This record gives sequence, structure tokens and C-alpha cells, in this order.
Amino acid sequence: MFYEPPTIKGEIRNLKQSRPDGYSQDIFTYDIYFDDQFHSNHHCYILDREFAINEAKKQGNFIRVRVLLEQELAAVGDKRYIKFEDSYYQIFHKGKLYCCFHSTSLDEAKQYLEKLELEDNRNLYYLHKSFNP
Repeated sequence: MFYEPPTIKGEIRNLKQSRPDGYSQDIFTYDIYFDDQFHSNHHCYILDREFAINEAKKQGNFIRVRVLLEQELAAVGDKRYIKFEDSYYQIFHKGKLYCCFHSTSLDEAKQYLEKLELEDNRNLYYLHKSFNP
């Protein structure tokens, strides 16, 4: 199975300096959106606009990685899969690198994945046979 991560458009909206109720000083507040859907609201307590923008970008990138991983796990389930990452096709399982096999060809990666699945099936057969003589 080949998994290609979707592209997510992230935006920082409503960046403003304000003093919300209960605060003794001004802060920057902003909202993070992915694909035009509200995701979360955040605060920055340092009153420098450039710093607040950089913090919002860092927070957005952190959240983007989490959202992409959630989507990836929902799409592939419990199976091993091939993903193009860092200029190689690599084999992953549950969002983590499964093995250090790196291929520049999708066909090679698919063949290796099939080989791994055959070995697993063989191992399960022998394990089952050893417990049920």
C-alpha cells in the first residue's frame, strides 16, 4: 500500500493585540486554521509582533504534523505502508519508520513490502504449528 500525505493549507488569522478579561497586560492572540477550518486559538505574552508571528508559525507547524499523522493513521490503519519521505520510498507502520529499507523506486519498495508480508505469514504459520502439533 502506498500512502501519499495530503497537502494541508494552514493559516494564521485574527492576529491582534488585546487585553482579554482577567489579564493585567496586553497580549497577542491568534487563531490557527487548516483548510479553512478553525483548529485552535493561542496567546503570545511577548509584545513584539514579529515574535508573535514566529511563535504562531511554530505552533502551526507543530499542530500540522500532528494533524497529518492522525490522518495518516486513519487512512492506513494497522497495515505496513510505503511513503515517499526524504527523497526515498520507505516502509512505515503506525506512522513510524518500520525498517531502514530505502528505495528510489516504488516498485522495489512494493516488492520488499510483499516479501515482509510473506515472511510474517510464514512465521505465523510456524508459530501456530509449534503450539498445535
